[in-house]
Amino acid sequence: MASLTPTLPPSVNIVNLSSTSSISSLPIWKKKSHAASKHGKPNHYYASRVSCKATDDDMKKPISPQNGHEQEAHLGMFDRRNILLGLGGIYGAAATTLGNNPFARAAEDCNDKPILAPEFSSCHLPNDLPSKPRVTNCCPPNSKDFIHFSDHLKYTSKKVRARRPAHILAYDKEYVSKFERAIAEMKKLPPEDPRSFVQQAKIHCAYCNGGYPQSPTNDKTLQVHFSWLFPPFHRWYLYFFERILAELIDDPTFAIPFWNWDDPDGMHMPIMYADNIDSPLYDCFRNRAHVPPKFLDLNYSRSAGDILADDITLTNNNLKILHTRIVDNNTPELFLGKCYHLGSEASRLHSGAGSLEIIHNTLHAWVGDPFMPNNEDMGNFYSSGFDTLFYAHHANVDRLWSVWKELDGGTRTDFTCKDWLNTEFIFYDQKKIPVKVTVAECLSDEKDLFYKYEGAENTWKDPNNRPTGRLPFKGANATTTLPSAPAAEDITSSVVLDSAKKFLVKRPTAKRGDNQNEILVIEGIEFPTDKFVKFDILINDDDADNCTPASAEFADFFTNVPHGKSDQTIKTKHTTNITELLKILEVSDDDKTILVTLVPRDAGEKVKVGGVKIEYAKVTAEIECL
Repeated sequence: MASLTPTLPPSVNIVNLSSTSSISSLPIWKKKSHAASKHGKPNHYYASRVSCKATDDDMKKPISPQNGHEQEAHLGMFDRRNILLGLGGIYGAAATTLGNNPFARAAEDCNDKPILAPEFSSCHLPNDLPSKPRVTNCCPPNSKDFIHFSDHLKYTSKKVRARRPAHILAYDKEYVSKFERAIAEMKKLPPEDPRSFVQQAKIHCAYCNGGYPQSPTNDKTLQVHFSWLFPPFHRWYLYFFERILAELIDDPTFAIPFWNWDDPDGMHMPIMYADNIDSPLYDCFRNRAHVPPKFLDLNYSRSAGDILADDITLTNNNLKILHTRIVDNNTPELFLGKCYHLGSEASRLHSGAGSLEIIHNTLHAWVGDPFMPNNEDMGNFYSSGFDTLFYAHHANVDRLWSVWKELDGGTRTDFTCKDWLNTEFIFYDQKKIPVKVTVAECLSDEKDLFYKYEGAENTWKDPNNRPTGRLPFKGANATTTLPSAPAAEDITSSVVLDSAKKFLVKRPTAKRGDNQNEILVIEGIEFPTDKFVKFDILINDDDADNCTPASAEFADFFTNVPHGKSDQTIKTKHTTNITELLKILEVSDDDKTILVTLVPRDAGEKVKVGGVKIEYAKVTAEIECL
């Protein structure tokens, strides 16, 4: 295979992975009732239907081993309009020995245990592929060489690019044409090209379905979900995806759109992705019941389907979900996710997702095709990147991370411990060069990565979007509750969520301090990896069947995006800040217990919970990484 390294300026330092030198640590449609939207655009939405012609027999074509990996499964026969997915991967298993490990940290640096950038040769058939996957080999092209991000910037434009909402850009014909041309050019690239759409899509599969170890010297599975790695990994992923598109159309100012699903006008599948089956932005593997002008439900449940509610009700519910999950979860651990470092048992035991990831999971479920074996594309980790809408979805997730830090007068901060800041990833850039990056290098979108977000209003921040209590709690069911949770290490039994389960939870005896949150903790959540899981979390509610996100009693929900087989299970926990909610429910400091009800919505009979407890936690970015 030809070299993947082009001619670069002399100042760019190419690092060979076989080198023995060490690497120093880096420093740290809302549908309107009137004829036009608030942006003055006509309110015409057209949705075409198309049938993807893959059959069960197509999914069962034999695969054969090559270089220690499996080749791609036959992807099925489609008409000319449909995207042929998953053609790459046959070259990803090159058996080049990469020699001594330049990523190794000094043995005495025992308090610095970040995840380290994987070597491409360590990529393997993902551990968490579902049954009947269309893509089996998610590995990138192999390369011995890489450069640091600072070297990448030496030949990369530093003009600040503006990402704007997809529902507004849909009416900008020049932009849509340019975007479609960029995606079309990416899809034309040979599958072995690391910049190709196939290879860009498979990045998510490799990092998110267990295709890499945590480091070149640690064979524990790397998983960038369910922890604090979720926001920075996806930020980097989008950065390089965007840079490649800009290079392909020779426009350094080009920026991808973001799906502004947190704004009422953007609470629908963006029309530029859904109205034209001949567009390179179109993906036939989406839920066809959710094409425009179908309104988004952030409380969506697959088993319950689409609720019979008008757009105004759905808007109200969505804004209340966003307000409490973003405004109230005011620490990085609650919003970004829990600590995850080198040595964590990430393959089956996860530290816990933040509220940003939990909200984002619902969008994956809402977009994915329920008629596909694994709810492809967006409904499963391994296939999500094959839907162009995935990148717009995650651009909004990335934007909300930046917006979250601006709340409380800009006093909210990211994590500060080295385990997070020094975590590494590796991506191919627009020149087909592998670039090693760290979390610390991406913490400011505009200053570090030269892009910004424009055109969003963040309506959900309005205090009027805080839910209100329904009725005074009578405590009628409080005498028939289950016990609260013991410490995680003491959990010896669990409760199956085959029906609503009630927990009478003791509040800490010590008085909560002025700079402390009251945190609800759901311990020992265990479920099969191949299931979309959702359960609602209610507090002091006498009527769980009729509680909606518009009620303060509706404290939170837990979700999971499928990413494995039916015989694989994972265990995690979920936390949410209930300090403000308890005030609204008029729970005084003298009340010793609260009633917590867990209401299963999806796959409850497959879900176990170890119990529920309350903790007081300081409002701080500092956490102890053990």
